[in-house]
Amino acid sequence: LLVMAFFALGNFLLKFKRERLPRPEQAAPFAVAVALVAVLAAVYGNMRMHPEYLVVFIQYFVPSFLIIYLMLHRNALLRYAIVVLDSLMLGVRRLSVIGRRLLTTGLHRLSQQEFVYFT
Repeated sequence: LLVMAFFALGNFLLKFKRERLPRPEQAAPFAVAVALVAVLAAVYGNMRMHPEYLVVFIQYFVPSFLIIYLMLHRNALLRYAIVVLDSLMLGVRRLSVIGRRLLTTGLHRLSQQEFVYFT
């Protein structure tokens, strides 16, 4: 049901952010809003009837969300790792230089990739 709600939200985003984008199918904003409210009511009803399903959903959702978040923000994470490595390895200069070089090389390779993320 949540996937259906995300489709409705995506439809709204396309309508307002990219209204000139050609689409083969179109829906009126009112119809999308009614569908979204109906889906959210069904989600609420399922949560009230079977709260244990919500626990299972959260057990799967949280790790999945964390993995996706880490993949989308890995540039910043590598930069933080470089800063932490520099501050921790002040006494061991050679190890710091090697670690910094490895992280910088990984960051450079990552920024050279030509992937398009639809976020």
